[in-house]
Amino acid sequence: MKKILLSLIILFIGFKNIFAQLTVDTTVTPAGLVNAITAGGIAVSNITYTGVQRASGTFQCPGACNLGISGGILLTSGQAAIAALANTQSGQGADNGLATTDPQLNTLTTGLTQDVAILEFDFVAVSDTIEFNYIFASDEYSDYVNTSCNDVFGFFISGPGITGYEDIAVVPGTSPPVPMTINNVNNGISGHGVPPPGPCEYCQYFRENTAPVMYTTAYDGLTTILTARATSIQPGQVYHLKLAVADVCDGIFDTGVFLEAGSFLAPAPPALFAGGNRLTGNTVHICQGSSVSLSAPAGFSYLWNTGETTQSISVNTAGTFQVTIDGTNTSYPVVSSPVTFIVDNTSIPNPVLTFANNIISSSVNTPNYSYSWTLDGNPVPGATLPDINFLQYGCYAVTVQDPGGCYVTSDSLCVMSVGINEMAPVDNVKLYPNPFSQSATLIFDNPQKNNFTLRVLDITGRELKSIQNIFSGNVLIEKENLKAGIYFYELINTTQSESYKGKMIIN
Repeated sequence: MKKILLSLIILFIGFKNIFAQLTVDTTVTPAGLVNAITAGGIAVSNITYTGVQRASGTFQCPGACNLGISGGILLTSGQAAIAALANTQSGQGADNGLATTDPQLNTLTTGLTQDVAILEFDFVAVSDTIEFNYIFASDEYSDYVNTSCNDVFGFFISGPGITGYEDIAVVPGTSPPVPMTINNVNNGISGHGVPPPGPCEYCQYFRENTAPVMYTTAYDGLTTILTARATSIQPGQVYHLKLAVADVCDGIFDTGVFLEAGSFLAPAPPALFAGGNRLTGNTVHICQGSSVSLSAPAGFSYLWNTGETTQSISVNTAGTFQVTIDGTNTSYPVVSSPVTFIVDNTSIPNPVLTFANNIISSSVNTPNYSYSWTLDGNPVPGATLPDINFLQYGCYAVTVQDPGGCYVTSDSLCVMSVGINEMAPVDNVKLYPNPFSQSATLIFDNPQKNNFTLRVLDITGRELKSIQNIFSGNVLIEKENLKAGIYFYELINTTQSESYKGKMIIN
């Protein structure tokens, strides 16, 4: 019976070791490395790798593997295959043969970096947050804690809204952010196989790879599973991500970073834009007869619930709209939150402006509407009623908005002088062409050959030119030294003391 029990134990241990085996493949291309970690809401491009082939690869750690990550990619300062060995001695590693240093990594350590492995690429995200999971491990632990041999790694992001390069591989909850390095995250100094005495630095994030707990990797120490995160991404804009690791001081003791498969993603729902403005809710009001462009961030492929496959769709009816977005890895599509469009049926009549007793009034004066006025195209502060006191010569207009957000803007009413408003030309007085660039002809009936005077005025009522003793039925108005803009003409019948007033535009 004891022999049977012993055989079962040996058999169990054998199966456990089979499932616990960490394997590394160093033949994967840079694009394959990026694709292995990329998931939903991310589109990548311009992938480059700096380092020797054997320093990087994909890894698998299935079943009972106790790293906590079952697969992904591995970047090392030596040889990635060494990570799959058992931790039987201190100082397992190899120089990767690349003496290249890195300026961003050099800012995180007092020593000069060497043996770099750098994977970098551009990316676009569908939301304002990106993240991925990782484990930092090194054979420098714990022998070289608090020495100058402080192997280093960093996840550097750059792009809109970020000054220079921002390292997002930091100790969780630290402010200002503390970089993740051997000297910053450890359980104190010790020799290989000796329990460290402390004191520790952020040791809640550290795991010693010594008995009685042995992890399935050759590295002497490793962190817990951590998350690198950036939360100020502008959706649809291009950013650059640089994943880098390097030796410091020596090139023998290896350091590696495990990045979890499928963990590089934009976790929040995709940002959507209505009329160019980012939505902060899930309801949009549109006016009857109008349409609004509903857009997703640029740089992806799209499938709307309407069947359209463009980045933007035009919405002019009530309904609920949603889009599925594919990034680099089409195995991880993301779906937006549904957006409900409501059509407001209020119909506002076109406001007509009148001027009397130094007050300009709108024909639309419904109490629960809102009003805003402009003078020569500039907002008039505090003017929120259906009428406005005359302020100065110029062109007035009002915008009327109903409670649903629909609005209309009146034609301009141009006041030449106090008490005199622009009069629409009568049938027998016409200016052609209007607008004009060089000259126009004023045509009018004058069967009695009365004596007319033509005055050209600016919007303040100031006379700019005058043509007298006009007896025919037409007169040429030339631009001459007048600038482009709005002017007024006044045709005065000096015989009968009558006048006609109108607006002319020079472009």
